[in-house]
Amino acid sequence: MIALYSTAGISRQAHFKALKRIEQQRASTQALLVDVEHIRHVHPRLGARKLYKMLLPPGMGRDRFEKLLMENGYRLNPVRSYHRTTYSQRIRIYPNLISGLTITKPQQLWVTDITHFRIKERFYYITLIMDVYTRMVVGHSVSANMQAESNINALKRAFKGKGKELLKGLIHHSDRGSQYIDLEYRELLDTHGICISMGNRAWENAHAERINGIIKNEYLHHFKINNYEDLIKQTNKTVKLYNERRPHGSLPLMATPIQMVLQASSSFHDYSVKINY
Repeated sequence: MIALYSTAGISRQAHFKALKRIEQQRASTQALLVDVEHIRHVHPRLGARKLYKMLLPPGMGRDRFEKLLMENGYRLNPVRSYHRTTYSQRIRIYPNLISGLTITKPQQLWVTDITHFRIKERFYYITLIMDVYTRMVVGHSVSANMQAESNINALKRAFKGKGKELLKGLIHHSDRGSQYIDLEYRELLDTHGICISMGNRAWENAHAERINGIIKNEYLHHFKINNYEDLIKQTNKTVKLYNERRPHGSLPLMATPIQMVLQASSSFHDYSVKINY
C-alpha cells in the first residue's frame, strides 16, 4: 500500500482524510434529504425554491439544491412517491420502543419534535422535549434553521439538574428527522444511558404533536411576534406559563405539569399513561 500511495503521489493520511470528507458529504446530503422529506410530508406540493428558503443548507447554493432534489425524485410533476429516497442505508434508523408501553413515573419517556413558526416570509423552528408522565416541557430551543444544533441545545437544557442515574433507562422518542439521527445528538443520549426510539409516521409521536399544537395555537399565535428575537422571548415565556400555570385536562385533578413534578411520588401515585401509538 505504501508503494501504491507513493505512485499516486499522496500520503496514507491524505487518502483517509479524503475518504472521511467524502463520507461526511454523503451523510450531509442524506440528512438534508431527510429534512426535505419531513417538510414535504406536511406540505406535499411545496416547490424546491421554497424548500431552499426554509432550510437554507449551509454551503449549498439554490441551483445545487434544486439539482439535488431533481436527482432524488422530488420533482413536483408528475407527483411521485418520495419515501424510498428518504433514508440512506448509511444512516441508522431506530425502532419504535414505546407502542403499548405504560408510563408510571417521570423520566420514563421523553418525546420530542420540531415545529415551524412563520414570521412574515421567513420560517423559524421550535424544538420541544416533553416528559410524557408529567407533561412538563423539560427542554426547548428556537432556531433560524433546521440544523441539529438547536435540538442539541434543547436536549442539554433538558439534562440540567438531572444526574445520569436519574436518566438512565429513559426512552427518548422522536420521528426520523436528520436532527435526531445526528451523531452528536445520539452520543449525548448514549452517554446518559438513554434508549433511542423512533416512529415512522406522525401519529407515532402523538404526544409531541399535541404539545407543538398547544404551544403554537394556544399561545404563540396570540402574541405580536415581529422578529426572531421576539419569538425566542415569547417561546421562553410560553413554556414557563404552560409548565407552571396551565391546568392539563389529561392529568389528575387537572394539575399543572409543575404540580405533577412536585407531587408525582405522592398524590398521583396511581396515575399512569398508556401509549396507544
